[in-house]
Amino acid sequence: MKKQRPTPLASLASLALAALAFTGVAQATTPADGQLAQQVEQALREAKLRHAAVQAVVVDGKVSLRGWVDAPNDVLRAMQLAAAVPGVEGVTSDLRTWRATERHF
Repeated sequence: MKKQRPTPLASLASLALAALAFTGVAQATTPADGQLAQQVEQALREAKLRHAAVQAVVVDGKVSLRGWVDAPNDVLRAMQLAAAVPGVEGVTSDLRTWRATERHF
């Protein structure tokens, strides 16, 4: 029997599920950084960003946001929310967006 290759759409769906799967997994180098990563991720969950799958990686109080958000303006919002968490010394973003542009109504 011949093996079927996944379609591009199936591959995209798998990628989306993988991105959503790692949400809420805080990575850090020290216990204090781990706690800070959890607080940042909690702040992002409470803000209810649409279709967000964001992971906070903290090293020495500096937060790196990784994952996916719905639209470009959500990247800035996520960075602002992370920066507002007490103890955060800086924020960088490696976030990607599901949509390339915002819809204007």
